[in-house]
Amino acid sequence: GGGAYRGRILPDDSLPPSRTLWVGNIGRSVTDDLLRSLFGHYGHIESLRILHDRFCAFVNFVHVDAAVAARNALQECQIGPQRVVINFRANDAPPHAGAGGGAGASAHEASA
Repeated sequence: GGGAYRGRILPDDSLPPSRTLWVGNIGRSVTDDLLRSLFGHYGHIESLRILHDRFCAFVNFVHVDAAVAARNALQECQIGPQRVVINFRANDAPPHAGAGGGAGASAHEASA
């Protein structure tokens, strides 16, 4: 195993923002407390899990805005011995969650 980590992991901007961040390239010395102190600066963390065997962590924020802010600020920042890559993780939102925002946006645009 481990072949997936041989190349450079890149930020993936194709995924829509979500409350959950996948943090890749996590070193064995990185602790929950370290991640909580870094990511917690951007908003309230619902849960956090480090998978050292997969060199990654998942940080779940209460609000999407906090996850977006943390990703923007900490992308490719050095945490522990190496630079991390942070991507949104597709969450299991109900199918109707993504629909509906379009109508309001176009109505606002029309009145401008």
